[in-house]
Amino acid sequence: PSKMLPACFASVPIFQNGKKVGVLVAQLDVHDINATMTGDKQWEKEGLGMSGETYLVGEDFTMRNDSRFFIQTPIEFFKVQELRGVDPFMLHLMKSDGTTIGRQNVHTEATETALNGQFDTRIIEDYRGVSVLSAFAPLQISNLTLAIVAEMDEAEAFAPVVALRNRILISGLILSGVICLIGLYVSGTFSKPVLRLNRAIEAYGAGDHNQHVEATSQDEIGMLTQAFNRLISDLDSWNSERSRAEEELKEYAQQSELRTVELQHLTDVSEARATEESSLATLTSQLQGKLTVEEVAERALMAIAEF
Repeated sequence: PSKMLPACFASVPIFQNGKKVGVLVAQLDVHDINATMTGDKQWEKEGLGMSGETYLVGEDFTMRNDSRFFIQTPIEFFKVQELRGVDPFMLHLMKSDGTTIGRQNVHTEATETALNGQFDTRIIEDYRGVSVLSAFAPLQISNLTLAIVAEMDEAEAFAPVVALRNRILISGLILSGVICLIGLYVSGTFSKPVLRLNRAIEAYGAGDHNQHVEATSQDEIGMLTQAFNRLISDLDSWNSERSRAEEELKEYAQQSELRTVELQHLTDVSEARATEESSLATLTSQLQGKLTVEEVAERALMAIAEF
């Protein structure tokens, strides 16, 4: 009735007085089935994107509606099927009949699982050999068992996730860069005063006592800088006092040395005078004795010589 083209029929027996007298057969338009399964070829509006499709598969693992790729890109579709080693006769029938119904074999993990009465969502390889995100379920219509499958290429299905991941990674990198810059700025804010303070301490230790570090903040580092400046000021005052005391001590030592020299001179003079007086006393004593003029003169000369 369909000129040897695939068609869909529904039939019911007719009984009269308990006796089957005939069969009522109705042919369903496959175009209506295609329109339902393809969203009237408005795949993108139906949310199937650029590679998504829905199709029915019978128990013989052949399609019950046309493939989206057969409708949209037939030349590429047949090239892919030829490369996959599909029966050339079946390809000829699809080309001559202009349909994949009952012609395109779809024996995949999804259809096999669905025809076994299970439903699931998995990433599988479809009838084109492409990795797809496949959602499938069994479809029971009276005694007719079908598998209903909705698929989209994995690359397209996860494109929003990949884009989101990339945005998160880029945002994370940018945020990390900003955090690093902020960290460098903050560390510089803290380290520069500390480095200035360290250089001032080293210079002071090397003998340069003219050190003063400007306090640029009121935080702990600023307080430490102010304490350092006070310490330097106190040390300068102490050093000045010590230098003044050393000068005074040096002057006192010089004066003491002069006084010691003078005292020694006076001592030498006193000793000389005592010696002189002793010699004169001896001479006087001798004069009082019975000495000749020559002896007195000789002893006087000896006393003068000793003096």
